[in-house]
Amino acid sequence: MKRSNLFDPQTFWHDKILRWESDRYKQDFPHSSILEKVASQANNSLAFRLEMAARILSPIVRGRRVLELGCGSSMLSLPLIKAGAISYRGVDFAETAITLAIEKAQLGGYEDKVSYRVADVTRVDDFEPDITFSLGLFDWLSTEQIEAVFALGGEHFLHSI
Repeated sequence: MKRSNLFDPQTFWHDKILRWESDRYKQDFPHSSILEKVASQANNSLAFRLEMAARILSPIVRGRRVLELGCGSSMLSLPLIKAGAISYRGVDFAETAITLAIEKAQLGGYEDKVSYRVADVTRVDDFEPDITFSLGLFDWLSTEQIEAVFALGGEHFLHSI
């Protein structure tokens, strides 16, 4: 899939990710537009997807290294660490989201088991996961990036579109 030079996904998500997460996952960020509020009310499926991913992954993460691609502010890192993952790596190209993820881990006291990286999905080869997952990421990836995701390996994977 060839992308237009007029749209830069990294800039788009860097500027939008935290407000988008707030609107879609019912957090408290008051800066949402009317359109975003309507979309949030109409789209409870994203919160359901997050809950289901935690339910599906929690029983299989014990003793395993987990990689989340397009992690945003990393809403699943703590539940997966609590479920027994030995490590969690979150990758997102929105620096604002990674900064918040790091702050949450430090405040929660689990920063020793997690790591975060501002990167494109084609640049995560320094981490060997047992489990790789993403939620809604594939909609934003090129064919080359999707191929890179499946080349990461690992024992299990879950990718929600």
